[in-house]
Amino acid sequence: MNYRWTMHLLEQEINLCRRYNSILSMVLLDIDFFKKINDTYGHLIGNDILKSFAECIKKNLRNADIIGRYGGEEFLIILPETTPDFAATILERIKERLQHIKIDSSSLEGATEVSIKFSAGIVSCPNNARELKGLIGMADYALLKAKNLGRNRWILE
Repeated sequence: MNYRWTMHLLEQEINLCRRYNSILSMVLLDIDFFKKINDTYGHLIGNDILKSFAECIKKNLRNADIIGRYGGEEFLIILPETTPDFAATILERIKERLQHIKIDSSSLEGATEVSIKFSAGIVSCPNNARELKGLIGMADYALLKAKNLGRNRWILE
């Protein structure tokens, strides 16, 4: 899902959250050291890794949840009716399942195991902000904090 459509859906979910006085959690996550992965395996395999990463996330979300590409190797996860603590539980499950993903790429002679780790920032509406720009800003800040603390973790803002 592209950036513009993801932002549109996030805005809709924020409006529903405000209208019905409910909670919405949002996760901004980034694959750790993705440049090193690209430099080691090449960009074609890097692209296959992005696809496998997104697929792993999708398999661990509910039907109502939304995942979209935010930029480069950054993804945005929208979790309606979800507390930040439950969002962290979802990330823990994804982290566990990502430990050994087999990448099957036409650019490789066979499947290879690549260790994929990520850093993330978790925020919620209305706890952290009640509008899109504020939520994105807080999530970006939390993501940066996670990276600065050593990566392979998330920060609940």
